Amino acid sequence: MGALRPSRRQVGQGLAGAAVAAMAAPGLSATPASADPQPLLTGLERLVGDHADHIAGKRIALLTHAAAVDRHGVRAVDRLAAHAGDRLAFLLSPEHGLDSRAAAGASVGDTVDSATGLAVHSLYGARREPDSALVGGVDAVVVDLQDCGARPFTYSSTLAALLRVAASTGTQVIVADRPNPLGGEQMEGPMLDPALASFVGAHDVPLRHGLTFGELAGMINREAGIGAGLHIVPMLGWNRSDGFEPFLAGQLPFVPPSPNLRSPSAIITYPGTVLIEGLNVSEGRGSDRPFETIGAPFIKGEALAAALAQAGLAGVEFDPALFTPTASKYAGQPCEGVEIWASEGSAFRPVRTGLTIISALLRLYPAQVRFLEGGPPFFDRLIGQAWVRPALLDGTSIATIEAGWEDGLARFAERRAPFLIY
Repeated sequence: MGALRPSRRQVGQGLAGAAVAAMAAPGLSATPASADPQPLLTGLERLVGDHADHIAGKRIALLTHAAAVDRHGVRAVDRLAAHAGDRLAFLLSPEHGLDSRAAAGASVGDTVDSATGLAVHSLYGARREPDSALVGGVDAVVVDLQDCGARPFTYSSTLAALLRVAASTGTQVIVADRPNPLGGEQMEGPMLDPALASFVGAHDVPLRHGLTFGELAGMINREAGIGAGLHIVPMLGWNRSDGFEPFLAGQLPFVPPSPNLRSPSAIITYPGTVLIEGLNVSEGRGSDRPFETIGAPFIKGEALAAALAQAGLAGVEFDPALFTPTASKYAGQPCEGVEIWASEGSAFRPVRTGLTIISALLRLYPAQVRFLEGGPPFFDRLIGQAWVRPALLDGTSIATIEAGWEDGLARFAERRAPFLIY
């Protein structure tokens, strides 16, 4: 992929590797790493340390993936296996598999972890929830997953399924908490209409919810009436205002939680650019910068970049781009579009940005841009409401659309308060 002209954000911002700890991805504004950063202990590090009594003598299982690492880059499965020995009975994996490499939506089969020899039972293949006999055969299931803080990311749906099965078998669920990379203060987007609930939206939270995975587990378990025996092991050293700071400051290595969220900056844009999945426009899968590049063969990159610049969005800039996706939409076809360069600060609003991009596309290319059909349309499932798509088609301003969910966000802020740990 290459820009039609040199990108303002590419100069001096190369990245040696998208998953390198304590390094900012291109376009991500960050404080330089401290020479001696304060330690951040994940829930799992505490579970095998000062909270070890919660699994002492218990036969356990672990729901995890490659992105769940400690501050030294050691996988959660290796830390827990070293601590529990043969009491760790088996592993469970979410979408993308234990190695976090399977493509979005790809069925993942059961396998064996080569490092530990443990069986890995996939929860994103022939089944979407664990077998009750399997879960009932252990005393507790530990969960250590790196979520990305956005409702369409499917790990919370997998968590909800585990909680339901564990409630039926009397098995305890222990969530080892870890940072929400989008921080814990900002909330954005509409709530979820129950009629649109799906695997990309299982619980009534905003598109960007501002909860850690442990906090989200507590909310789902209580509000959905599941009632599983749930214990959350909190982090030590994380603040709600942190955002990506722990990763960028060297407190915690960044490992991509999915194949297309390769960098901190991709996760920052994801709550907005994931909405492009509901259109006949590429969200950048098969390009160098998925979810930070959007385009299609019928788009003119210069025109789209100019239109988005006129929108005056805070904390983000757009460069014209030319790319040929190697997978997904328009694979093998030259596309024009834009590259998105967002800052990590609180001024950037990813959902607002995503809707502004869609609005510009509909205005510039009314005959070509369309929402993908379905029952209901996939865009509606992603956004969580059926009224946003018609509003965009009618040319309703983004400010008016955002006003339509402000009351819901205010109510959610009150709802989430009892579940906040930090």
